[in-house]
Amino acid sequence: DNRKENLRAASNAQNQQHKLKRIACSSTFKGVNWHAQAGKWHARIEFNGQRHSLGLHSDEKAAGAAYDRAAQEKFGEFALKNNN
Repeated sequence: DNRKENLRAASNAQNQQHKLKRIACSSTFKGVNWHAQAGKWHARIEFNGQRHSLGLHSDEKAAGAAYDRAAQEKFGEFALKNNN
């Protein structure tokens, strides 16, 4: 709930790091999409306004795990991970 004692101080950028996965995408994992040319799953993360590729993976779950590691490293307590 939004009681004052339950809220934490966060900048707009930190709040954006905690966004849910977009609904209209090819993967069930946040930060992962299907790369048709390579025939593999592509993991990437956006940080400081720049997209960073986390590589191509043959397994969708492995790509989700790559996103989770990068999110934890870059966003810390504000990371919203896939929990796969």
